[in-house]
Formats: sequence, C-alpha cells, structure tokens
Amino acid sequence: MKVLKRFVGVTLLMGSVVSMIFYVRKMDDCKDKIKEISFSQIEHINQDKYSILFGSQYCGKCIVVKKRIQDAGINKNLYYIDVDHKNIKKTSLEKYKINSVPTIITFRKGKIISKKNGMLTIKQIKEVMED
Repeated sequence: MKVLKRFVGVTLLMGSVVSMIFYVRKMDDCKDKIKEISFSQIEHINQDKYSILFGSQYCGKCIVVKKRIQDAGINKNLYYIDVDHKNIKKTSLEKYKINSVPTIITFRKGKIISKKNGMLTIKQIKEVMED
C-alpha cells in the first residue's frame, strides 16, 4: 500500500511538472507573437493607435490572457511589458496606474483611451483594443 501511495504521489508530481513546462512553453510561443518592449520605448511608438499588455511571466492570468490573444490573432499593434523585469521602476508603474496584472491599455496619439485589467475574455480584449 505504501509503495502504491508513493507511486501515485510521484506520478502526480511529474504531471504537475509537465503541465508547468507546457504553460511556460506556450507563454514563450506567445512571446514570439507579441513584441516585448520597455517603458522607455512607449514614448517612441510611432503608431496612431496601439495597445500595451502589462503582465508578468510568473502570473497565471497573464499567461492565459496572452494565450487568448495569440489564439484569437488580435495582436496587431500590441506590445508587451513584463512588470517583473529588473529595470522596471515603481514610478513607471505608477505613471500608468498599473496596480495589478494583466492590464491592457490602449493609446491613441500617446493618450490613454481605454484600460482594463484582470482575467479578460477575448470579447473584452477586443473591446479594449478597438475603443
């Protein structure tokens, strides 16, 4: 009985590790589709309208939202900023009032026109990006 419990425990642990690898790999796939930028690059975006997804590589909701964006193919004029990056300063987050992740902000001519945060559906993501 002890051997069976140990076997089941090891099997569950291995399943968890495989699941984590799958999610990290999916996040990396999405990274290829969404251009990652830094806060200093925001002011140099030369597009009339664009959106920025603020997230973290350690945030499960961020991974899901990035995956939804990738699957829906709605990543045109979309950029990504990792708020856990070592060069991110608290003042940068305060400037855009980023209190939680994931957060999507849409800009028109450098001014914020819409903002949503949390576990967004594809419909909500489209609404934010199309405002």
